[in-house]
Amino acid sequence: MNGIEKITEKILAEAGQNIENVITEAQKQAAEIAEEYRKQAEQEKQALLERGRLQAEEARRRIAAAAALEIRKQKLAEKQELINAAFAQAREKLHQLPPVDYAALLTRFAISNCVSGREEVIFSAEDRDSIGPHVVKLANEYLTDHGRRGELRISAESGNFDKGLLLREGDIEINCAIPTIVEFMRDGLASQVAEILFD
Repeated sequence: MNGIEKITEKILAEAGQNIENVITEAQKQAAEIAEEYRKQAEQEKQALLERGRLQAEEARRRIAAAAALEIRKQKLAEKQELINAAFAQAREKLHQLPPVDYAALLTRFAISNCVSGREEVIFSAEDRDSIGPHVVKLANEYLTDHGRRGELRISAESGNFDKGLLLREGDIEINCAIPTIVEFMRDGLASQVAEILFD
């Protein structure tokens, strides 16, 4: 072998070794890069899974809160219906009072709601002639006996309501019709009715 061939062979051998070193180093770097990307991908996967879990948990919490709110609204509506039914039943019972008790109730309405004692008393068409005179007489007697003016009188007109009465003097009118009285009492009694119904 001559000198050139030896030099060429030596260069080729060194080049081969360098190439092998470069390939080994490249493979090592590629493995490191691949491992780095695998770790990064795993971290991103875990982050995505955690975000998904948190979003699912938030969605579940919102759905549960909405369902709980809907249940509360339904319960409240049902309770309101029961309270309405209780007051409707009270109105019905007042409408069905025996005549003596009904006359006594209207007398109390007239006595406790008159101001001057000179009001005209408006009854429903049904009550005007049947119990109207009796109620006005009893109310006037009570007022007079208790040192008040007892000059209530039956109005010539009938009221546009089923049960109860109106007291009128001039432009002032006090509505003591049964539905109005029950509605008026409802504000003060609704919480007590609810307590009785739902305790």
